[in-house]
Amino acid sequence: MSTQSRPNELTAIVPIRAGSKGLPNKNIMLVNGLPLYMHAVSQAIRTVGSVVLSTDIESIDEIGLPPFCTLCRRPRELATDDTPMEDVIRHLIEEQSLVGTTLVLLQATSPLRSDNDVNAGLS
Repeated sequence: MSTQSRPNELTAIVPIRAGSKGLPNKNIMLVNGLPLYMHAVSQAIRTVGSVVLSTDIESIDEIGLPPFCTLCRRPRELATDDTPMEDVIRHLIEEQSLVGTTLVLLQATSPLRSDNDVNAGLS
């Protein structure tokens, strides 16, 4: 299924945060020449068309993000080890006015997910 045949109200969400117990700064570490989170962002643009990056990482700014990618600063209280993803998504819906939009959650820590996997989930 191509992105042209999908409704316009489809948006991918890529949540990343600074804290990590197992591997500090994992979301911004280079993997195959790109920061880990950029693999999910690029895939979101290819498969969904647009993406909102939710983060508390100060070094990430909109200047370094590709077209069709919006940055949403996540409050510290929504960037802890025990923050439910539901709360992160609720924050994005409110901050980015995404009510009525179909959201596609793409975790940055799943870099081996294929475009076909995403497309299959959307069909």
